[in-house]
Amino acid sequence: MDYFFDQERGYYFDRKLNGALIPCFGPEGWSPLWTGLATVPQAEAVVRVMQDTAKFASFVPFPTAALDNAKFMDRGYWRGPIWLDQVYFAIAGLRKYGYQKEADMYTKQVFERLEGLSGNGPIHENYEARTGKRLKAPHFSWSAAHLFLLYKELKTSPQKK
Repeated sequence: MDYFFDQERGYYFDRKLNGALIPCFGPEGWSPLWTGLATVPQAEAVVRVMQDTAKFASFVPFPTAALDNAKFMDRGYWRGPIWLDQVYFAIAGLRKYGYQKEADMYTKQVFERLEGLSGNGPIHENYEARTGKRLKAPHFSWSAAHLFLLYKELKTSPQKK
């Protein structure tokens, strides 16, 4: 996994066919944590980036593009909103590397901050990272499935403080 890890930035990036890194901070950076392929020092570096409030520790954590990306769009399709599958991969990666407290905290933020989740609103395809507002496609099954997984893996019930 060293091929995709940028030691200087402490994060994993995609590469172009010519081998050049694509220095855009997105979910590809935490995927090696979810898969368990990151070394412990690499995971520690990635977690620092994930916890940066200028990048991924937004109101609803782990948007599909870092908040400080010039192309970030609150209501864009893949350049900003949170997708619950990607949020799940981030939080599951944290758990895999022993960041239980942080994973629980971010999971609770998801359950407390997604618009309509605590009421009778439908679960949507994606949400605004900075507000939790619902965006595309209501009644989205993979979002519901990933919320179930987050809830299942939470060490303390989200209703308890």
